[in-house]
Amino acid sequence: MTGLSKITDKIIAEANKDAQEILASADAECKRIAEEYKLKAQKIKADIEDKTEREAAAVISRAKSSAAMEQRNAALSAKSDLIDKAFNQARNELRSLPEDKYLDFLTSMLVSILLKQLEDEKTSRELYGDEDAPVIDRYEVFLSERDLARCGSKLIESLRRRLVGKSQADIVSKVYLSPVPAQIDGGLILRCGSVEINGSLSMLFEQLRPSLEVRVSRILFDNQ
Repeated sequence: MTGLSKITDKIIAEANKDAQEILASADAECKRIAEEYKLKAQKIKADIEDKTEREAAAVISRAKSSAAMEQRNAALSAKSDLIDKAFNQARNELRSLPEDKYLDFLTSMLVSILLKQLEDEKTSRELYGDEDAPVIDRYEVFLSERDLARCGSKLIESLRRRLVGKSQADIVSKVYLSPVPAQIDGGLILRCGSVEINGSLSMLFEQLRPSLEVRVSRILFDNQ
């Protein structure tokens, strides 16, 4: 072997040795990196699983809360419906009173509204004087079509009998029953000049409901 061949072989051998060392080092580095990323991947997976578990728990909690709220709302809605039915039934029973009792109810309502109107007119005269206070010489009563046919012809006479001997008896001469039915469910409307006073059953029960609803609720639900 010539000297040149020996030198070449030595260079090749050294190169192979260096290459093996580089490959071994690279392989070790690759394994280190792979292990590092494996640990990172496991941590990411654990974080994702933990986050997913927390989110799932939160979703379940929200679902339970929503279900409980819906249940409460449904219960409240059912109670509200029952209270509505109770008031509607009371209104229907009032409308279905025998004619004489219903006429007495209408008369009482008309007397109450008229006396309140007369008191308001008196206050107006005291405030503004007789000349500036509005003069009302006609009080027109409107009934529903059903009530007009059932007891309209008797209402003014019933009013007259109720006010006989009282200081307000002369008001009856100014009260007239309109032949035109009002679009109401019962009760009456009183027109005093340009002012209308709504005494319909719907309005009456709307005004009474706030003060009666708690009592009605106790009657319906306290024993449940």
